Amino acid sequence: MVTEGLPELVLQAEALLLEVGAEMGRTEEEMRPFIHKIVEQNWLETRESLAALTNEQWKTLGIPLRLETALRARLAAAAAAAAPAAAAAAPAAAAPAAAPAAAAAAEGSSSERGGAATPDAGVASARPGSRERKEAIRVLQQLLLGVLLQPAAAKKRKVGRHPSAVRVLLSVGFVEEMNGGEQCLVLRAAYLQRLVLCYRLLAEVAAPLGVLLPPLPQGYFDPFSRFACCSTLPPSAAEARAAEAREIEQQIKEREKLLATGGGAAPPPLDVQVYTLSEMRQRDREQQQQQQQQQQQQQDDFHDGGGSAGYFTPADIARIKDTV
Repeated sequence: MVTEGLPELVLQAEALLLEVGAEMGRTEEEMRPFIHKIVEQNWLETRESLAALTNEQWKTLGIPLRLETALRARLAAAAAAAAPAAAAAAPAAAAPAAAPAAAAAAEGSSSERGGAATPDAGVASARPGSRERKEAIRVLQQLLLGVLLQPAAAKKRKVGRHPSAVRVLLSVGFVEEMNGGEQCLVLRAAYLQRLVLCYRLLAEVAAPLGVLLPPLPQGYFDPFSRFACCSTLPPSAAEARAAEAREIEQQIKEREKLLATGGGAAPPPLDVQVYTLSEMRQRDREQQQQQQQQQQQQQDDFHDGGGSAGYFTPADIARIKDTV
């Protein structure tokens, strides 16, 4: 296991756990169970021991996925930052044949660790042959970015000529399968958070080599960022809202046209029974009105003092009584 030139790996794992927990908003008391399990029960007291864990060994620890991801990302960032310094401190007069041997030794060391994405990427950036390293990083960048942009789209990429890239893909969820007699890497379930972390760490490894990776697509949460903001909607959401607004506007115009023209259809057929009942009620109301008018007219004529011959006044009635 190669540890030369990485002095930060010998720091205590307890301090690393407390630091990562503080970034997640966890207190020291909340991190004590994980410190007890990792440091005291499993004797993983240094960062070097944590960096050497395989995927299966990480699973046996039984810690939360977010804590595991943050720890592995922090270890990978430390290894990637220390790798260029270790390469610069190497003797300039080394034999040319020593470079392939060192690369093979480093590759064997990382494969013994068991396929973690970040140690492989960090060791790849420290090896000679920067052109091949840059090509492998670009291939990984295109593949990861393609999955993040369209997680459900099935695409094929050739990455077999880069063993380090294959190990990185295996660590983020790809599995080896046979397809048409050819061995392929298939991503059955796209764990977006894991892909985002790998892309972020890949960008950190690519920076010392002069390879600039485009930023993450909008809408993905970056746990290493100090702030996050989103002032615009994705193009698909904006287009969906515009289409909905156009549809509602068209419906309103159609309803206004129906109200203005009456619908342009023939009136519904009349029900004879309903029409007859309505006519009878109307006639009853007219007869009642006529009767009320006649009664009112009779009362007015009776109290009218015009001296009509058809009516007796109170004086006439008194004279008739006297005569009788």
